[in-house]
Amino acid sequence: MRKARIVLVDSGHVREDVMEILGVPSQRVRIVPLGVSREFTRRSAEDAERFLKQRSLPSAYFLYVGARKRHKNIALLIDALERLPRSERLPLVLSGPAWRLGHPLAQRALRAGVSTCIHFSGPLRDDSELALLYSGAALYVQPSLDEGFGLPPLEAMACGTPVLSSSAGALKETLGDAAVFLPPSEPDVWAENMTELLQNSVRREALIRRGIAQSRAFTWERTAELTMEAYREALNGG
Repeated sequence: MRKARIVLVDSGHVREDVMEILGVPSQRVRIVPLGVSREFTRRSAEDAERFLKQRSLPSAYFLYVGARKRHKNIALLIDALERLPRSERLPLVLSGPAWRLGHPLAQRALRAGVSTCIHFSGPLRDDSELALLYSGAALYVQPSLDEGFGLPPLEAMACGTPVLSSSAGALKETLGDAAVFLPPSEPDVWAENMTELLQNSVRREALIRRGIAQSRAFTWERTAELTMEAYREALNGG
């Protein structure tokens, strides 16, 4: 960082961290947001249903896509599921392979009595399969304690899926007014909002419209243009 003429970050949130924690002057930091692949569009109900059957996944579900590291806060989703009335307790689908029974999250789900409500997509080969997974979800949930950007919820928006998100890190910056934001430490509030969003079709439709519009503001072409600008600036001496 001390040697770099220009430092690229993908959000204002990360820019502030780089300046505060690493001491990089503001004039050397450039924000280059990530983009949403053109593959991420709403897939037909028939295509999504076919994909879900192939994967032995439920027909309606909450969805989380991404790593299972501690700061991703999946434990909150388990606690929120426990608090949901059984009639409103849709399954939770996690991207990727199933966790082992000894995994701390698996043990937490077992203690909460919701282990049978959690499903796994298995490996996804490409963006097209991921778009089908997004499209089949009733609600996308992003409970992170911190995020540098927040690409999966933005991809979910591009696929026409309403998003319930933590207010931490760069998520509000990335998702704008197109998501419902909640504190990442209150499972009761998450359970309440998960139920409300399933029942309130007017609010869901509004979120879907805003989400599609928000996702269109982020393209890889724009990412490339801003990156090239930064390289030219660095080559010209910063």
